[in-house]
Amino acid sequence: GLAMTPNRYPFAHQQRLLWPTEPRREPDVAMWTTIGAWVDACDGTALLNNIGSAASIARAHAHLIPERLPFVACLGERAAPTDLLEVPEGVQLIAKDVPFCLLGVRGPASLRAIAIHRLADARLTAAWNVVTTEGTAWLYPRRQETPAPHFPYALGASEIWGRWCYGDEDVFAQATGEMLERALIAAGAPAL
Repeated sequence: GLAMTPNRYPFAHQQRLLWPTEPRREPDVAMWTTIGAWVDACDGTALLNNIGSAASIARAHAHLIPERLPFVACLGERAAPTDLLEVPEGVQLIAKDVPFCLLGVRGPASLRAIAIHRLADARLTAAWNVVTTEGTAWLYPRRQETPAPHFPYALGASEIWGRWCYGDEDVFAQATGEMLERALIAAGAPAL
C-alpha cells in the first residue's frame, strides 16, 4: 500500500518520497512502521509535513533521506511528562530542552509507530512536523505555518532537522541564528 518515488524538487542527495497508494491526509500505523524501519536500516532521516504544515502536497508523504544532520542530536534532552499518553512498553517519551515543543518518541520502529499514531490522534494542533532519525521520532506541533518576519516561508520538517530552505538568496544572506530560533519558537507550540 506504499510507493516510493523521486522528489521533483529535492533538497537533499538521493532524496525519495514515500506515499500511500490510497490518498490519505495522515500516515497510518503501517506507514509509520515502514518509515521507522527504513530510517533504522539506512541510518538516515525521514521528514514528514502533514497538511497545513509546509506540505505543498495535499496527501500524506514522507521525505526519505540517506543522511543525518547534527542539529537535533546536539540539543539537550529531558524527561517528558509521563501523563501525556499511554505508550507501548519499550517506548520512551522525551523532550528536547528548547523553548518550544519538540517531543521525542524513542524505541523500536513498530512500537514508535503505534505511539506516533496515538499522539497524532491526541494532539491539540491541527498541524505538525515529524523528523525521524537515530531511533527517535521528533514531533513538532505547529501553531503557525509561516513565522514571518523571522522566516518568510512555510516552516517544515526540513527546518526542524536543521536544513533551512530559502527561495530568495538575499533573504538567505540576511538570516541569523537568532532569527531562526525565533522562527522555531513562533511557529511551534510552547515547551512541555
